[in-house]
Amino acid sequence: MVTRRLLAVASTVGLCAIAAFAPPVQALPGDTSHADTVFLDGSLLGLDATLVASIGVEEADSDGTATETNSGNLDLGVLGLRVLDIGGGVQVPLALTEAGVVGQYASALSDGSSVAASGLVASDGAIGTGITPAPGVAPGPLRLSLGDLVADLGLSPALLAEIAELDLTVDGVAARASQAAPGTATGDYAIADVGLEITSPTVAAVGSTVTTTVATAETGIAGLDGVLETTLGGLLGGLGLIDVDVTVGASGLTAAVAPFLAAPASDPTYPGVTVDLNSGLVTVDLDEITALEGQPADTDVLTSAQIATIVANITGLTSSVLADLDTAIEGALDAITVTGGVQLLGLDIVTIDTTLGDLADGTTTGISVVGAALPFELAILSGLLADVTGVVGALSGLGGGLATTIASDLGPALDPVLSAALALTVNSQSTTAGAFTETALRVTLLPGTGALTLDIGNATVGPNSLAPAASASTITPDTGPDSGGTAVTITGSGFTNATAATFDGTPGTSFTIVDDSTITTVTPAHAPGAVDVVVESPRGDSAPLTFTYVPDDAIAVSLDPTEGPDTGGTTVTITGSNFTPATAATFDGTPGTSFTIVDDSTITVVSPPHTPGAVDVVVESPLGDADPLTFTYLETPVATSLDPTEGPDTGGTTVTISGSGFVNATGVTFDGIPGTSFTVVDDDEITVVSPAHAPGAVDVVVQSPLGDADPLTFTYLESPVALSLDPNSGPDDGGTTVTISGTGFVNATGVTFDGIPGTSFTVVDDDEITVVSPAHAPGAVDVVVQSPLGDADPLTFTYLDDAADAVSITPGSGPESGGTAVTITGSNFTGATGVTFDGIAGTSFAVVDDSTITASTPPHAPGSVAVIVQQSGGDSNALAFDYLPDPASATSLTPTSGPEDGGTTVTITGSGFDDATSATFDGVAGTAFTVVDDTTISVATPPHAPGPVDVVVTSPYGDSAPLTFTYVPGPADATSIDPATGPEVGGTAVTISGDNFTDATAATFDGMPGTSFTVVSDDEITVVSPPHAPGPVDVVVRSAFGDAAPLTFTYTSVAASAASLTPASGPDTGGTTVTITGTNLTHATGVTFDGTAGTSFTVVDDTTVRVVTPAGTRGPVDVIVVSPYGDGGPLAFTYIGATRVATIDPPQGPTSGGTTVTITGVCFTGAIDVTFDGVSATSFTVVDDTTITAVTPAHAAASVDVVVIGSAVCSGEPLAATYLYVDPAPETTTTTTTTIPEPAPDVELPATGSGTTSALLAGGLLVGLGLTLTVWTRRRTTI
Repeated sequence: MVTRRLLAVASTVGLCAIAAFAPPVQALPGDTSHADTVFLDGSLLGLDATLVASIGVEEADSDGTATETNSGNLDLGVLGLRVLDIGGGVQVPLALTEAGVVGQYASALSDGSSVAASGLVASDGAIGTGITPAPGVAPGPLRLSLGDLVADLGLSPALLAEIAELDLTVDGVAARASQAAPGTATGDYAIADVGLEITSPTVAAVGSTVTTTVATAETGIAGLDGVLETTLGGLLGGLGLIDVDVTVGASGLTAAVAPFLAAPASDPTYPGVTVDLNSGLVTVDLDEITALEGQPADTDVLTSAQIATIVANITGLTSSVLADLDTAIEGALDAITVTGGVQLLGLDIVTIDTTLGDLADGTTTGISVVGAALPFELAILSGLLADVTGVVGALSGLGGGLATTIASDLGPALDPVLSAALALTVNSQSTTAGAFTETALRVTLLPGTGALTLDIGNATVGPNSLAPAASASTITPDTGPDSGGTAVTITGSGFTNATAATFDGTPGTSFTIVDDSTITTVTPAHAPGAVDVVVESPRGDSAPLTFTYVPDDAIAVSLDPTEGPDTGGTTVTITGSNFTPATAATFDGTPGTSFTIVDDSTITVVSPPHTPGAVDVVVESPLGDADPLTFTYLETPVATSLDPTEGPDTGGTTVTISGSGFVNATGVTFDGIPGTSFTVVDDDEITVVSPAHAPGAVDVVVQSPLGDADPLTFTYLESPVALSLDPNSGPDDGGTTVTISGTGFVNATGVTFDGIPGTSFTVVDDDEITVVSPAHAPGAVDVVVQSPLGDADPLTFTYLDDAADAVSITPGSGPESGGTAVTITGSNFTGATGVTFDGIAGTSFAVVDDSTITASTPPHAPGSVAVIVQQSGGDSNALAFDYLPDPASATSLTPTSGPEDGGTTVTITGSGFDDATSATFDGVAGTAFTVVDDTTISVATPPHAPGPVDVVVTSPYGDSAPLTFTYVPGPADATSIDPATGPEVGGTAVTISGDNFTDATAATFDGMPGTSFTVVSDDEITVVSPPHAPGPVDVVVRSAFGDAAPLTFTYTSVAASAASLTPASGPDTGGTTVTITGTNLTHATGVTFDGTAGTSFTVVDDTTVRVVTPAGTRGPVDVIVVSPYGDGGPLAFTYIGATRVATIDPPQGPTSGGTTVTITGVCFTGAIDVTFDGVSATSFTVVDDTTITAVTPAHAAASVDVVVIGSAVCSGEPLAATYLYVDPAPETTTTTTTTIPEPAPDVELPATGSGTTSALLAGGLLVGLGLTLTVWTRRRTTI
């Protein structure tokens, strides 16, 4: 858990109190302010509507008349654990159980200022991390659990495996916003603690590894004394004269490592992090990584730089702790005593008094052989070292190796995971629509993609405003006498708080605020002239309006003109003075119109109507009316009647106009056209002759310079115009009713035929007359419409002889559809106008001569009808014509083709089908024959051999002309496909069996045509499959005569699939030949190891590939088989560090061995052997990971390879520069073998041990062991 530091910052209580406001302004109605606060907010919280409702909002508003303050405590603990579902199966638990009680405070003051605060808030709105909103209830942390979210980040499995759980804890948060009016909103915040809790499997593995390793070592140590005794006995076995006794002291390893696993580790050198090696929990106190408080607005506190610091502190702490662990293990080993020795004949010849640590280090200190030099001790040590190493070797460098694993595995995972999972912003500030919000801490989840936010500690103020300043827009009236007393109305806005309206600085009287937009006041006295009028208000005075003071009494001097018509409308200019306040100019008390004050000395006005005569004109002013001037109204003409009121449109009518005021008349117009012969008889009579004009009513106006008279109406009457006669001929005995069309018939009085009046004369309307012709000799005559306005121009009417006489018609019958050409013979046909068949006019009518007519029959239902020749002189007698039913007529077939086995339903369209009896196909009647209607037949085809045939509709009134129907072979029929599967890349040769393949055009695979399509025979097709995605598809044989039912072909995937690899590990230097098995490997093009291509890639067969590993970084990597049709894998291959030897010093030594050499290289930690040409060194010691000391075994003279056999995580390779065995120089060595009765003269034995006897016993011991003692001595010269 991150340590809470609430008490440490208690001095910040009252950090932000209301007193921090700017000095308030005076409160006035119309001032507005707002505040609201909610401790938790954001889009993440919005996923739980119930939680949002439970948290609630505190808010306050003021309209300037009163202050509103609302506050309350929110017990987050009762909201418990909420699981927020962010979609995609990802859930984010929000634990509020320990969060305790927070406050929410909102205050809107009447002076337009406001305060809001949430979190650790005092009752007065102050914030601080030492404040406890609910006495006795300590606030605590809220927690976001992000394990689900981390697992769904889409990062590599290797990175995600390093972080099993990620929690964010937030403790002690407060936010405050304030705004004075007018003033800029400000925000402040406080945060006690923000922590991260990371559960790492890699860290958790440290505790189990240490515990297991130590337990195994202690088990080995418990039995080590017996093992060592056995080893020493084996070295001295066979003599039967020795006693061996070795005692290994009690182990304190478990106690030594216990403190490192008992509690989370911390170190001031690496601030802000703790590590629990048992549970794997890593905690981060973000306030110790970077300052959380006092930051500028919108500061991110989990940046890459801060994450890098976190990583450095975690790896630094674990490295330091595990280095201390190694030191503790070494100390524990150094504390385990190993004592004992070997007695020969009751004498101590070998004494062991050392520690397990010294033995493990290969140190001979504490091992002594009586009377013998170092080689004897090394021989003893070499015998014991393998036993000790086997027991405690795994403890060597244990902590350092684990620290390296944490640094290499956990460290690189933290930055990408934390950066992708969340962002943290302190002092987040924003302004929207005038509302300012302070957020103490904004938590953003998935900042790089669909970000979700959790805002902790929120306070909002505004928009706040003061009542507006006064603004004046109009003043009415805007002039008045200099004596004052004018009541004026001022309009504008912001008048609610106004205190006065001043005129050139002097307040008006009777000041009244009607509403926020209207003021009334009375002007004070002031000298004439324009002055500023200002509405005064504590929020600001208005811009000035202008009011003009004017002198009293208007003075009128002259009028221009001084006379005008009694109808009014004369624009008169009045000159004088003091006109500015004038309100009107009256004519005999009646106000003129369009009254305009041009300036203080000029007025224009339009005279109103008035009876003729002189009248007073007076300029009226509130300051005093002007003396009157005289204006004379003159009489205008008035027309009362016309005589006559109508006349012909040709003009020429003399009209008498009666009325009055005609003395000054100048003319008379008819629709604007001047009449002629204009004469003013006297003041009340005028005569005038009308001009020509189109028919209709027009205005007649008497014109005068004093004004025209109101119009009277004169109607122009239209003269008749005859346009046509119908009919234009008739029998000579008269009696023909004739219709005359034209215009101007209203006044017509009759119609004459060659001067003889027609009878039954009727005016139907203005454009139509009917009349009956009188008898007249045959021939053409004039027909004239008569009218008192003038006769119409004549039309021609022809008188004819007697009625037509029809004798015969040929042919006497024809089809009902009409169109039969007939010839009618008879007499008196010259004037014939048509031939009817049962009243229906025939077509193509022609009068050949007076005895012959030709025509074509119209359509008619079957039956006998009367045929009549029509003639103006009288219709003929009737002849008989027989209509016969039409023969069948077929025009189209649908469809026009069908299978040879028949059964196709065909629709035949045409005419004359009502009496049809069948439809034949090449003479064979179709089945299911149905006459739908006279134009449609439905019939089913009978079977027939392929090919075109005639289709005929048979009818008793005549068969139809044939149409063509084509019989075609049947549709394709596919029954099997072989093979029925093939690869998705296509290319499979497929044989399809079936029937009716001769006309097949293609075979499609899921709609895509196959290639190499071949119709082998009517029952076999071959085709090659096109490429397609894996899965079953329909294979369809396409034919012009019908596609076959689909068969199924299954595309199989050719994407590579890798199942296993052997071996699964190899050195990081590369070079390991790996065999990968799987499927679909034929098309593979390579294999990558962590993205790097392997070498010597070989496809063995479709299930096997081989490749040689490239060099890589130690640890597991993904192995991918690359294929153009889809990669296989990944499989896992583990690079292991290779033990590599760099140098050996010295590079040569005697063939007898025994040379201590120092070997340098890499990956020596945990090495289990050193060999010289395959023979183990007599002893070796791992000094550190890069250094080993070893004693060479005996070997014949030669250059040999030296190999360090690494631990399980390393491997060995031959030494590039070999070790050279050489024969020793004969003159420098004396070798004593087999027996040493006494020291040779030139052999110098060290003066150690218990004397000559012990030395001889030791020599005898070695002889008894079958050993060869080689003593190197410096040659001495005897003088």
